[in-house]
Amino acid sequence: MLTTKGATASALVLALLIHGWCFADQKVEKQELEPLDGEPVAVRGTVTERLPDRSYGDLIPGAEIIFEEEFGRLQARALSGANGEYEVELPPGRYLATVLHPAYRPYSSKPGFVVAHAGSPTCNFFLTVTSPHCPPAGRFPGHSISGPATVDRAPTVWMEASKPRIRVGDPLTISVWATDDLGLVGIWWWGEETGDAQLDLGHWQDCHGETFSYVEWTIYPVKPGTLVLAANSRDTAYGKRLKEPHQSSEGSGIACVEVRVFP
Repeated sequence: MLTTKGATASALVLALLIHGWCFADQKVEKQELEPLDGEPVAVRGTVTERLPDRSYGDLIPGAEIIFEEEFGRLQARALSGANGEYEVELPPGRYLATVLHPAYRPYSSKPGFVVAHAGSPTCNFFLTVTSPHCPPAGRFPGHSISGPATVDRAPTVWMEASKPRIRVGDPLTISVWATDDLGLVGIWWWGEETGDAQLDLGHWQDCHGETFSYVEWTIYPVKPGTLVLAANSRDTAYGKRLKEPHQSSEGSGIACVEVRVFP
């Protein structure tokens, strides 16, 4: 059995905007600000680890912060440095923010915005660690990469299971998320010869051109053994630009997890 939950990245938390600060783990109503004209302003802040007990951990270097203007007219990127700090110049306006790091769960401000305005606003982000039993995206046994060996153009996909070990019939949450500059047409996962015909099907979720998407499915394993699950993603140019890779399997690779099911 399986059910779908939280079909898009909007299932993630809102940004909190107070006196120029935005916190990535609290909910508030979206602010409505009038458009601002003028020179680009500096938006800066830090990326910090959020521990399971809700306390703060280390500053995170190497996180990619993506700002996309609310109507899609501009996209800017920044990378956090050794001390977790970043800075980027943006024209005044409202921006969707996405923060990515391979060792952490992604963050999206949807449906809220980061507001760039005069006064050098500060926006801090907090990321939680992915489960230790969630391998990073990589080549999946038995599946070959059909594109070039090293490709940065293809979308990237991640996958996580809520528990490393469960009993038959207990619920297990499968999380899949992906990102791509051209926009995603879909993300999907499947079981690798699990012995459960329903799990071995491809479970697809439309992404409607979003540059970042997050989906959860709940499954109820019916047989003991080791579940091997994999996920892939596809961007909107798939099948149109034939000389470029447009699936995760053609670039960074397919994401996968293993879960042990006991009687």
